[in-house]
Amino acid sequence: MNILITGGCGFIGLKLSKNLLDKGHSVFIMDIQSDLLNKQKKLDKVIFIPGSVTCQAHLINALKDNNIKWLIHLAARLSAPSEEDPWATYEVNVRGIFHALEAARICNVERFIFSSSIASYGLHLPQVIDDETIQRPIGMYGVTKVFGEHLGTFYRRRFGLDFRSIRFPQIIGPGVKTPGVAQCIPMVIEAAAKGEPFEMWIEEESILPVLYYKDGIEALCSLIFTPKEQIKTINYNLSGIKLAARDLVEMIRSIIPNAKISFHPNLNSVEIVKTIPVNLDDSRLRTETGYKPSYDLERSIKDFIHEVRLDKN
Repeated sequence: MNILITGGCGFIGLKLSKNLLDKGHSVFIMDIQSDLLNKQKKLDKVIFIPGSVTCQAHLINALKDNNIKWLIHLAARLSAPSEEDPWATYEVNVRGIFHALEAARICNVERFIFSSSIASYGLHLPQVIDDETIQRPIGMYGVTKVFGEHLGTFYRRRFGLDFRSIRFPQIIGPGVKTPGVAQCIPMVIEAAAKGEPFEMWIEEESILPVLYYKDGIEALCSLIFTPKEQIKTINYNLSGIKLAARDLVEMIRSIIPNAKISFHPNLNSVEIVKTIPVNLDDSRLRTETGYKPSYDLERSIKDFIHEVRLDKN
């Protein structure tokens, strides 16, 4: 299968590309630069296509010229940059998803996967958030994700495009570089593994759902490869491990006793983190796609640290 990943040079895109190659698929990546791809091991078979989702012609040409059947849309500006520059975020996250869906329709793409976020929920939430909970995001990033979900669902109904999306929690794994409101979670683990000091910009009491990237890729692949007739919910929650920042630091120090970690909260980040739901029900994703997570918190952090040190050596 010929598969195109927009924003494929990001953290999830590169990890997913390796998984898809291992499954025997032909993988094409569209991104604005290839620096991160060039540094990756075992991704030499990936075909890089320079381009931006803000230009619809780039997408149409990539789909048409390479006979793409499945499109995985990961291209997006994350939460922190979206708060700083909502105008640029509109161009990438809103105009970008429209361009991608319309290009998919024009070029007869069979399946379209969209990466959404639990940041799409926001305020006034019930105790447990399921796939039918009303979304009321307060940040530009979350607003654009709700738009993408609804526009994709429209394209599914109106044009028969096999659209489906997954709402990611905070993914942790080595190599996360793009700034986000809660990206200090993976960054502090990597810094500790490298023996570097790190200052957390959220509060010790901040609580977030986190998911190790290997489970995140497994969930994404479960959604990608599920037959169309089994997809009923369309836009799915993906739960994580409920975690307080203080507990994360304690877990890190139980493995690396001399880890130099401090807290210096950024008020804007703290307020946004407070709107992120922590009690998520992803039972529909598990039932309809067969997804099963494999990593608890301790196993996640130990494997994370092992990968960082292995790469460092």
